[in-house]
Amino acid sequence: MCFLTSYLTGHPRPLPRVLSAIASGRRWQILRELLKGEALPVYEVARRLRATPAGISKHFAVLHASGIVRRIL
Repeated sequence: MCFLTSYLTGHPRPLPRVLSAIASGRRWQILRELLKGEALPVYEVARRLRATPAGISKHFAVLHASGIVRRIL
């Protein structure tokens, strides 16, 4: 599962990486779902956005690498 983290806390990533991560419309849709306040598994985000889990997982990887989202087990 993933949830939104604050860019200003923890270990911020370089700004170009963050800007690149949020340049995708699909990633904005993912972030809007996470902004509702609950941690969501990839399959649930995929269901809500009518996308494949594999595609959403790739977007989550980019968001995670930029420090915008955090994985929880």
